[in-house]
Amino acid sequence: MVMDFFGFKQRDKEVADLKAEILRIKQEHEAGLKELKAGFDKQIKHKNDLIEKKNEMLERMSDNIVNLNSSIKTLNTKHAKEKQELIESKTNEIIGKFCDILNLFKMAQSSNAKTVDDLQIGVNMIMNSFYRIFESFGIEAIDPRGEKFDPNLHEALYTEASEEVEVGHVIKVLETGFKKNDKIIKYAKVVVCSE
Repeated sequence: MVMDFFGFKQRDKEVADLKAEILRIKQEHEAGLKELKAGFDKQIKHKNDLIEKKNEMLERMSDNIVNLNSSIKTLNTKHAKEKQELIESKTNEIIGKFCDILNLFKMAQSSNAKTVDDLQIGVNMIMNSFYRIFESFGIEAIDPRGEKFDPNLHEALYTEASEEVEVGHVIKVLETGFKKNDKIIKYAKVVVCSE
């Protein structure tokens, strides 16, 4: 047996133990790093999955917005077309009614009215036709004769004295006014009583 005078064997053993300890620590450190990296990779994958889901959701929402905009455009086009058709229909209805009155004027023109009374009957028929048309559209005549003058409903053309009507009241209606649903279409042109 060889004797170890200088303690080389002991030192070799200590060095071997230190190397083993360093190797063990290195392996633990590498295992910890792998575990940490796996944890980070898992978190990154989870966040990437969330981002992908959010992107898919945004894409679906974007598609929905495009579809909604298309639907709104279609509805607006349809509404505009229906509105135009309604306007044309109502215009034709109004024109048709006034054509009837024009025909009454033609009949009066070609009639053989022998007296002013006969002519007056024809004019009254035409005027009544106008009023019926106005009523069918909800238009009312304003005839304020004898009523207190109201600048919201009447237009005073001039004043004159009268013993039969109170001061500030309407004596004569020179032009009939018209309203629809309490909105004035045409103001009645009137003469107002002054002293």
